[in-house]
Amino acid sequence: MDFKLATFMLLTTILYCQVGCGDDEWHKHYGKLDEICDLYLECGVFERRDGCERTWSIYVLSRECVDAILKTSCEGLEGWGDFSAACWDQCSGGASDTFECKGDNLISCSESREYIFRCEGLCEREFEKYTGVCGKEYKGETSINDHCWCE
Repeated sequence: MDFKLATFMLLTTILYCQVGCGDDEWHKHYGKLDEICDLYLECGVFERRDGCERTWSIYVLSRECVDAILKTSCEGLEGWGDFSAACWDQCSGGASDTFECKGDNLISCSESREYIFRCEGLCEREFEKYTGVCGKEYKGETSINDHCWCE
């Protein structure tokens, strides 16, 4: 995948979905994806379950974030939401539009908030497979910023 395209899709996802959170216990507690999508569907934020699942499956979420989302009103789901404080940490050091790999996760600082993305989820969202490499280099290709390499 072209780096500019991958960066564009990542930023578009951030701006479109307006979600994210941080915690490495993704699969341990994330049996609540159905509940989150039920809420979004009931509120009319998403028209289709697969759209909701593809949106939320790219993020690493804390238990506090999930709980806050599930307690949010329909009105709160349409914007940054009442759950934003529970989901997004402030970016450290005031950096903006940065990307840093941490294992198989990509940490992005955008609009003063820190988002943690699952590389596997980002690649699956684009119907590609994660190579297992998050960084600036892969198979002779290089990029300015860290990103998840997909094929």
